[in-house]
Amino acid sequence: MSSAYNYTGGIVGYLYGSMSDVTGNVTVNSSASYAAGLVAYCGSGVTLTNCVNNGSLTTTGQYGAGIVSYLSASSTLTDCTNNGAVTTSSNYCAGLVAKSYSGVTFTRCCNTGAVTVSNSSSTSSYAAGIVSYAYYCTMTDCYNTADITLPDEVGGAAGILYYMYAASSTTSPFTFTNCWNSGNITAG
Repeated sequence: MSSAYNYTGGIVGYLYGSMSDVTGNVTVNSSASYAAGLVAYCGSGVTLTNCVNNGSLTTTGQYGAGIVSYLSASSTLTDCTNNGAVTTSSNYCAGLVAKSYSGVTFTRCCNTGAVTVSNSSSTSSYAAGIVSYAYYCTMTDCYNTADITLPDEVGGAAGILYYMYAASSTTSPFTFTNCWNSGNITAG
């Protein structure tokens, strides 16, 4: 599947509601702003359960991920797995979710697909096994086993979550329980 539209998902472009027991095996090549193996953009309060992506994703758009490129507030991902390689030459790249907003909950989610930022001209590129950029969230029993790679001087990388933003620790806390990474990280 190749696309230059604003939202490119291997299964769904723009989702409100819920999705469960879905497996994607599509190769996605895109220049869309939001591109993912399963869902490009999720509205607020979306629930994804037992969703698996096995296809690879290559994008020049701003947000690229195996499961969801952009996840809005108060959404939930449970038992979701990305096995496909994710490659982007832009800002946000992750195995599961490129960027998530406030109050998102991740439970028993994992990434086994390589995450790579290639040829980026941006010094603010973020790459991670689970989420590259998040406003406050809760993660429980999540893990990454894939390698994460960035070229010289393009931002940063982490095994689980690279960039965390919270207005304050009391009104918007991050909670991590039993999360781990065994993938290699190569930055520069």
